[in-house]
Amino acid sequence: MYRQWDVWLATVAYEDRSESSNRPVLILDYQNNSILAIKMTKTLPRDNNEYRLLDWQAAGLSMPTTVRTHKLLNLRDSDMMRKIGTLSVHDILAMQSRLMM
Repeated sequence: MYRQWDVWLATVAYEDRSESSNRPVLILDYQNNSILAIKMTKTLPRDNNEYRLLDWQAAGLSMPTTVRTHKLLNLRDSDMMRKIGTLSVHDILAMQSRLMM
């Protein structure tokens, strides 16, 4: 169901308050009903820990998107809303090199 490099819309809690929002996330792994994902945002990258997708439209996103590689999330099935798309090969290779740093 959840595959590495898929982009999903999920309910994600804010770090600094008790509310949450629906936002795209990038799936890294799925095991034992636990989903390891990374936050995505429309904000420009702030440092080398963030990657601006080149093929954001091909991934099913509606606007230019940055992957915040240092913002890991542990999500549950109930947090997931719907699949948006999948990263392009180019963006997967770029993400792999950043995640190995």
